[in-house]
Amino acid sequence: MGFLSSFLRFHRWMSLGMTFFIVALSCQYYILLGAFWQRVVKNTNWYATNRIVLVGLGDCCAAVKSSVAILITYGALLGKIDAFQLTFIIIVEEILYTLVEAIIFYSMFVRDIGGCFSIHGFGAFFGLGASVIYSSRSNCKDNPNNRASYSTSTLVFIGTFFLWVMFPSFNGIHN
Repeated sequence: MGFLSSFLRFHRWMSLGMTFFIVALSCQYYILLGAFWQRVVKNTNWYATNRIVLVGLGDCCAAVKSSVAILITYGALLGKIDAFQLTFIIIVEEILYTLVEAIIFYSMFVRDIGGCFSIHGFGAFFGLGASVIYSSRSNCKDNPNNRASYSTSTLVFIGTFFLWVMFPSFNGIHN
């Protein structure tokens, strides 16, 4: 995903670094919030489980999927926000994403194998809403930093190739 978000000439290396930052922060934050919202939606007795969060391989895969929703949002905000604003967006989006995911999976019992509802839909709509808030009309048109170059096109090709190779395994992992 980091290679895919490096299409702008000015932001190509920043987008790779921010991708690593997004994945590192959101995966850790998802483990706590996912367990919290799952217990709230399922109405689990907090004292019966001794308030322990058990982390397994499925939780780690779900955490990586949650970071993909935030990376989709970051694609709409690339070049418009700094690291502090991105941290705020990660925190807010992760809270809302885990709530929506808990409602979809544990209250409505929807099976979303490819992540169309929970990952792509939520990330796209949250990204559109955040870009309306963070964008000004003057900095979007005719900005020289919003152009591609040969090296950015090469990085995007590498990202597209890796995503094309890895996407079937993403669909095979389900909650």
